[in-house]
Amino acid sequence: LPEQQRKAYLEGSWDVFAGQFFDIWSPKHIITPFVPHDNIIVGGMDWGRAKPFSFHLATVEKIFWQNEDSELEPFYRVKTFFEIYGTQKNPQDWSQIIKDKLYKYGLKLSDISWIQCDPTIFNKGNDNSISIRDQFFQDDERWRILQPAKNERVAGWTYMFRWLANAPDGEPFYQSTSNCVNLNRTIP
Repeated sequence: LPEQQRKAYLEGSWDVFAGQFFDIWSPKHIITPFVPHDNIIVGGMDWGRAKPFSFHLATVEKIFWQNEDSELEPFYRVKTFFEIYGTQKNPQDWSQIIKDKLYKYGLKLSDISWIQCDPTIFNKGNDNSISIRDQFFQDDERWRILQPAKNERVAGWTYMFRWLANAPDGEPFYQSTSNCVNLNRTIP
């Protein structure tokens, strides 16, 4: 491996890559895979056919922390636990792949509260063809949980920096499981 990759992958030194945008991303953000129980599940989808399609699910946990005055204060931790990533598939193919993997987790689409998506998937094609969102919906009506995300990049980056920071318990507000390899590779 090149020296920077060797340090990152073999020694766990994630601060070696020049030009990282989220330079506080580190091994403490990566946790052991798990199957969620009794937490809210939310998702994100970035459509791509030639460029990678990316689908992730996360749990949202409400955690209570005892402050300096011995009062309990809540905060939230988000843990991404599910990843689908690839190219060259249509919405029906991705729908089936996602549902099959959900089944392996003991989950189904109806267990997901919402999925934020690139807003362009809600648009009809230039030839007035059916939208990508509607193609998912044709495969399974439970895809009504797809919602357009806001394309506010600067605000999104600011939120992400906050989520990557440490919560009151010393662990990051945001974590991702080690089996979400593409997400973990691309966040920095």
